[in-house]
Amino acid sequence: MKFAFFKKLIAPDHVYQGKTSEELMVLTQEDDIQAYEVLYERLKNSLYNYVRNTVSTDHEAMELVQDTFVKVYKNRKMYRTEYKVSTWIWTLARNTTIDLLRKKDPLKYSDSEDRNEGQLLNSVPDEGDSMDELLDGKIKKEILLKCFEELNPNYKEALNLRIFSENSYDEISEIMDKTVSSIKALINKGKSALKKCVENCMGESHE
Repeated sequence: MKFAFFKKLIAPDHVYQGKTSEELMVLTQEDDIQAYEVLYERLKNSLYNYVRNTVSTDHEAMELVQDTFVKVYKNRKMYRTEYKVSTWIWTLARNTTIDLLRKKDPLKYSDSEDRNEGQLLNSVPDEGDSMDELLDGKIKKEILLKCFEELNPNYKEALNLRIFSENSYDEISEIMDKTVSSIKALINKGKSALKKCVENCMGESHE
């Protein structure tokens, strides 16, 4: 069974719980399975939230989390302590998610957006990243989610990492392998597109 890789977590020693994620990853590199399990339990929910905003179903998101943590263990020797472990794991999750999405829709999830990255640097100045600042008033959740799903994949991912996963610009830059300026531009473009979509949907609902 695919998920048999993950044993049920035995009540961890308080020493493990008191360690940072980076310390747990170093222990994982030394084949400490309990440290790895504690790391998995600590990060699985936030990682699930990240990938769930990118894929269509809960099942796909759960599979991606499992696949990512399998890769974490298999590639544990490649982790470098100068990086935050969450950034490294999120990068693995991103690449795993992109592989899945490209299999489902090769044209939509191509690299064309990366080739046009320079054009994004002309976007509007950063105006904050909270949903309250992004949208005025109360928006029906279903409209917001519908518009979010329709965003350009790069806009969607940048907004997801910044607003929902609350990563810093530097962390997003590492995860998406783009400059900080490009990340800010993607976020601003995404916010503008999302706001325009919501306004259009709200206008249609009042006609």
